[in-house]
Amino acid sequence: MKHPVIYFQRLHFSTLKVFFLIFVALVFPRLFFSYRVIKTEKNKISYDFALGIENINPELLFSFNDNAGKVLSAALITNQTGIDQAGTATVDILRSHGIVIKTLFTPEQQFITDQKKKTQLPFPIKPMYKKDSQTFLLTQASFKGVDILLFDMQDMGMRQTRYVKTLKYILELAACSHKHLIVFDRPNLLGACVEGASHDNVSDGLAIPIRYGMTVGELAKFINTYLLPVPAELTVVPMKNYQRGMFAHQPLSCQLSQNINSIDSCHGYSFLGLLGEVTPFDIGIGTDKAFQCILLPEGVPFCKERWYQLKQVLCAQGIESTFYRYKSTRKKQYCSGLRLHIPDINKFSSCNTLIKIIQFFKECGVKLTFSKQFDIAAGTPLVREFLEGIISDKEFKEKMNGELKKFFGRAFTAFIYKPLPRIILV
Repeated sequence: MKHPVIYFQRLHFSTLKVFFLIFVALVFPRLFFSYRVIKTEKNKISYDFALGIENINPELLFSFNDNAGKVLSAALITNQTGIDQAGTATVDILRSHGIVIKTLFTPEQQFITDQKKKTQLPFPIKPMYKKDSQTFLLTQASFKGVDILLFDMQDMGMRQTRYVKTLKYILELAACSHKHLIVFDRPNLLGACVEGASHDNVSDGLAIPIRYGMTVGELAKFINTYLLPVPAELTVVPMKNYQRGMFAHQPLSCQLSQNINSIDSCHGYSFLGLLGEVTPFDIGIGTDKAFQCILLPEGVPFCKERWYQLKQVLCAQGIESTFYRYKSTRKKQYCSGLRLHIPDINKFSSCNTLIKIIQFFKECGVKLTFSKQFDIAAGTPLVREFLEGIISDKEFKEKMNGELKKFFGRAFTAFIYKPLPRIILV
């Protein structure tokens, strides 16, 4: 017979072992899961987040089909940004759901070249624009023989990009050709802010703010409702668990264009895209630092002390900067100035920063010339007129802020997600 004390000790040890195993099996995973939830909340990226293209299902596809049982045929409008979070191409996802792609249209010539090298798709890939031109090639006849139009492209959040114009063109053609357009929604990469104003007579019918604060799907709804004479039949496939600003600091899944190859380029484009329309500035176009720097050709007199002063101006606007110099093959001379980084685009004003920069260089005696494209890119002549002293500060603010508030009031019907964007006034 075992000694009672030894038996009790062994029994106690066995109980502790069982308790420890239960703790490891049940409690520890919960602690780990809690940590992941906290980390997820901090980064504002949910496990359940899904892009529009990831949020499709058979029921949704069936709702697009007027003839039950018929295989859907479609024209797809996409480019290199048309991928899911795992990198699977939109065209492959759609085909896996049984949609027959008749033609793929893209605004990117390079995308056509890359696709031909990668795979032999059983349908043509056609350009939407003439090579090295803004001339739109598509007509109503381009969509003959297809049931629906599908749109999946990532924009950054600025009105002057080609993607925004492409979306408006497709909506117009969808309305004219009586085709149902489905837009797979994607995030706004410039955070949760709306700023700048736009006038119909300057913006080629794109009366939206410089930084419009909407997702691709919300923008499509706004354009379709307010900027088209006849609206298209439009469906937006929403994202799941999306919050504004949640992608403002995430690395790009792929480059948006030749010069927008990082999230820093996206952030910089929000004001340097307009500054690039002012001579003699250099913003690194054609290099891996495109839209990440403010430079002057070294033939333009501008001392080092002035660059130090500009650093302070930029710091007050929420921009970190370091000195930078490179040899421009485009200008065939060295350019020097500052390389920029925006720590938090959600707290940054693109328009006010642009104004501060141009005012600083004017006060330093640098002769500035606005290109003809400046007003079109800004969507209004007001910015240039204010900076050139044609209109007063009071008139500028009243008109810009008035137009912005007017837009925001109309945009309520287009917003899909909460919280709504934040308005930044000049």
